[in-house]
Amino acid sequence: MPEYSAGSMRKNITFQTEVRAADGGGGYVQTFATNFTAYSSVNPISGNEQYKQGVLSDTQVYEFVTRYRSDKTVTPSNRILWGSRVFQVKSVINHMERNKYWVIRAEEKVAT
Repeated sequence: MPEYSAGSMRKNITFQTEVRAADGGGGYVQTFATNFTAYSSVNPISGNEQYKQGVLSDTQVYEFVTRYRSDKTVTPSNRILWGSRVFQVKSVINHMERNKYWVIRAEEKVAT
């Protein structure tokens, strides 16, 4: 894996966690709460288009590299906001186990 630099981390992204809020009728509504924001490099990795049961779905995988934070956690239960785009976290790697960078793979579902 390459060594990353702070200069490549120019995109401001937001990490969010799903929160269940009572809807007043005995059920719950899914909402998202912001955990933290960070600067990151954003790189497209791959794309996939599938046609299943008459529905076309398009997904794109991106790699986000951001500085490691000991006071925060990122897991596949999080999502990333980058501008108006939404990405579901698929994996989080502590680059070379040095607590210096997180390499995050996330998937964006594109409406077709």
